[in-house]
Amino acid sequence: MTRLNREITIQAPVGKVFDFISKPSNLQRVWPSLVEIKDEKSQLGGGYSFTWRYDWGGISLVGSGRVIDIAVSQWIVAKMSGSVDCTITWAFRNLNGATRVFLTVDYQIPLPIVGWLAGKAGVKLNEQEIDTVLSNIRSSCERGRGPIALAARVVDSD
Repeated sequence: MTRLNREITIQAPVGKVFDFISKPSNLQRVWPSLVEIKDEKSQLGGGYSFTWRYDWGGISLVGSGRVIDIAVSQWIVAKMSGSVDCTITWAFRNLNGATRVFLTVDYQIPLPIVGWLAGKAGVKLNEQEIDTVLSNIRSSCERGRGPIALAARVVDSD
């Protein structure tokens, strides 16, 4: 299992950032390799269920996802299953009108599909992808104001 952590400060209110991230179809607009979100349905208690298609370095991955834990303007935990099993956790902190977003992605590279070496290269590909996602979310929520602030740490438990 690989864990990828990222943080970013967005110059927008926490409610606006949370609302944007909580809707899976919005993520398709800012996540370059997330090719498709379909069958998006509101769940009782908050969040959504959906199906997804992801292009991972030319390999098409498909599956379904659902929010398994949500607290408005505080956190969202989504579980994906299918070609890749992963858990995506978003946490939000109000910073006097700005928002600090914490993103953790726990996933297993599909080694039988791509092999050990490609799996290690895939971690780097995923790091770059997540940086782009957060930058795009920031742009969408801020409308292009201020410098980007990213912090990163990758932990490979293999």
